[in-house]
Formats: sequence, C-alpha cells, structure tokens
Amino acid sequence: MTSGQRFERDLPAALNELATAPYPSYIEDVLTITKRTHRRPAWQFPRRWLPIDFGVPLRPILIAAAVVLALLGLLVLAYVGSQRKLPEPFGLARNGVVAFTLDGQGYVGSIDGPSRPFVEGPGEEVGLTFSLDGSKIAFVRVVGKDEFLWVADSDGSNQLRLIAEPIAEPLNFDWSPDGTEMAVSYPMHGVNRIVIVKVDGSGSRVIDLGFPAADPYWRPPEGRELLFRRTDRGTGELYVMAADGSSMHSLGVIGKGLLGGAWDASGPAWSPDGSLVAYNAVEGIPDREWFRVHVVGADGTGDRALSLSAYPVSEGWPAWSPDGKKLVVQRWAGDGDARIAILGLDDQRAPASLGPRHSFVDNEAWVAIWSPDGKRLLVRWDDAADQVRDSYLLDPVTGAYTPIDWPLTDHPSWQRLAP
Repeated sequence: MTSGQRFERDLPAALNELATAPYPSYIEDVLTITKRTHRRPAWQFPRRWLPIDFGVPLRPILIAAAVVLALLGLLVLAYVGSQRKLPEPFGLARNGVVAFTLDGQGYVGSIDGPSRPFVEGPGEEVGLTFSLDGSKIAFVRVVGKDEFLWVADSDGSNQLRLIAEPIAEPLNFDWSPDGTEMAVSYPMHGVNRIVIVKVDGSGSRVIDLGFPAADPYWRPPEGRELLFRRTDRGTGELYVMAADGSSMHSLGVIGKGLLGGAWDASGPAWSPDGSLVAYNAVEGIPDREWFRVHVVGADGTGDRALSLSAYPVSEGWPAWSPDGKKLVVQRWAGDGDARIAILGLDDQRAPASLGPRHSFVDNEAWVAIWSPDGKRLLVRWDDAADQVRDSYLLDPVTGAYTPIDWPLTDHPSWQRLAP
C-alpha cells in the first residue's frame, strides 16, 4: 500500500479527532484581537486590482507606470510654462513693448528695436493705453469727426468697439486693476459724465452724481473706489467714491479759481499703494500764478506741497514711479525753459531740471512716463508751432538721456510684464 492510500484511509479519523479536541487556552485572546482589527482594504493587494496574471513579474509594470506618470508631469509643466504669466497691476514690473501713435497710425514696438503697426482699420488710432496686466490695449479710433472707444489684445487681434455712439471731447479713460472694466468720462448731452464700461463688450453703466464729473481713476490696489474731479463750481475739486457711485466724499481739495479755474486740482494721480493723491495746485495771485504739485491723503488729510518752487517756476502733471517713492513732473519757467524734474516725497528742496531744454509756449504737448522697472523715463515733446518733435530716454538718477527715432504725436504707453 502506498503512503498516499494510507493517508486517505486515515483522514476521516484524523478530522474527527481534531474536531473534538479542546480549544487552546489562548483562543479567547486571539478572538478579542481579531474582533477589533479591520480587514486590510483590497487596494493594498496589487494582485487583486491589477489586471495581470500572477505569473507576470510586478516590478517591470511598476517601472513602466512611473515612466508614464513622469512624462505626463513633463507635459503639464510644458503647458503651464507656455501660458503667459501676468504681472501685478501695481509696483515694479519687467519692461515690455511701447504703444504709441505716429501721424494717426498706432504702433507697438520695442524701445530698443523695431516697431510695427498695431491694428488695421478705418480712420486713425490715438490714445493707445495698455491694461495694467499688459494683455490688452484700449484706443480711440477717429473716423472723420467721430471718435469711438475700442479695445484689442496686445497683438492687435480681437478688436472690439466698447461704446456704440461717438464720444465727444474731452475724453479720459482708466483701466481697472483687474482689467475687466474701464472708467470713462466724456460729455453726454453737454455735461461731463462718468461711465463704467465692461471691456468684454457686455455693457456699461452711467454713474449719475448730480453734477458734472471728469477724470476718473481707480484707487490701487483693488480698485474698489474711484477718484474724480468735480468741475461745476468755477474751480476743480477732488472727490472719492465707491465704484458703484455710492459713499461719495470730497477730499477738501478746492482750487482758488486762478487761471479761470480750469487747472485747479487737475492731473490727479494715485500713489501705487492707494494711500496718496498727487495733483496740480495753481497758486499765487491774478497775473502772477504758478503751478505746484501737492499730495493729499486718501481721506483728505495731510495736504502739502512737494517742493519749494515758486513764481516764475511751475511744476505740474505728476506721475508716480512704480515703487511709489518719487514723482516725475513737468517743469517750466517764465524765461521759457521747459524740462522735467524728479520730486521725492520727503525732499523739500527745489529739484534740478533734467533732460534737454525746450522753449515753453502755450501750444506745446509733452509728457514723461516711467518704464515699468522704474529705471528709465520716456519723454515726448511736441511743439506744434515750430514743428519740433523730440523723444528720448532719460536716466532719472544721473539725468543722462538718449534720443530715440520715434517722433511721437501722441502720449505713449509702456507695457508691464511679469518679472
């Protein structure tokens, strides 16, 4: 008889013997432990959820899966890297291209390189202005005697007219910090009104303040409020209101009515942090007036002049540096000397004039704008009487300047890019 046959014969007796045997003494402890111990989930056993034969080695499959996941990760990184990162709306940024107008044609170009036409269309394009994230440009298209407000992507694509009817002068517009709206002011039925316009073309709303208002500017950094200028009392007066037109209050900045009151509290500009407003103040007495730059707190307190300049030297049209530490201003004197100067917030000395000298007359047009990185100024001078046009880059620290071959006929705008 074989051993296998013997085992089959003895198996029933062995099972009976095991079944009737007493439990071991430790069985109670074992049952207590197993009762409070949960079964391991199926996902912890790869062979229960991987569709493989038990005879196939698991290691090569895991290596292949890791390689696939790594490739997917690289594809995701490549896609994210291909998407343009946008800069913050305020503060220092990297320099992009410059948008400008030359003889009615809008251009976009590198300050150190070539330029190209911005858009093709009827009429002329003026007032090209980048959004604060640099992704879009607003501009005015002039067709015959009519002006229309348009917007396009920074490369000139996706042109969209924002307001159906023609817009009258004087026109002013300002981009919201998030780039979704513009605050626009222009005469409606002969009265200056402020209109909030959606840049996707979905609509607009007129803010009815009960009096003429112009020159709206969004308060940094969130854009929850608007600064504007009241113009119906024979002088200028600065106000701040919520973006929906509520919670309006005066800053207490009221001019003296000199020079006909047209220039009082003009040229207002928020500091990048939204804590201060710089503006033009006309001072003196009749027939002996001059401009001085003042700053005032957002709550209307602390109004003060920024320099000791006095008649016959005037300073006006302030523009904040991206870091908010200083301002560039236009500076002109009774002898005709017209240049620019840099004012510090805490420096009360009369500043030195910078850049080439020009003869100041009433029909000139000039402007100085900061580069987004705060290291250079782009200055444009246009003397219509003498047909003199100058454009140059200026170092705000040393005063050194370099002419550029852009005889601009309108104010330029410098694109902000992410650092």
